[in-house]
Amino acid sequence: RKGRRPARIEVTPGRGGTITEVAADGTRTRWATITGWDPGRRLALSWSLDDGTGSSTEVIVTFTPARTGTRVAVRAGVK
Repeated sequence: RKGRRPARIEVTPGRGGTITEVAADGTRTRWATITGWDPGRRLALSWSLDDGTGSSTEVIVTFTPARTGTRVAVRAGVK
């Protein structure tokens, strides 16, 4: 919901899983569908808020070991 903090975010892991916002009143809004899943290495999403436009953005997040932790890279582009 616009301007309000979600009560929680739910992630259903794995390819075909979803990322969903759950509002305090129980309203659920799907944010993304997981299109690629390689735990610890890569996560790909089709990010599309339920805004009625039908557009989505492909988001790819990669995780690479680094000397002091993990390097996280995010790439996004409209599909």
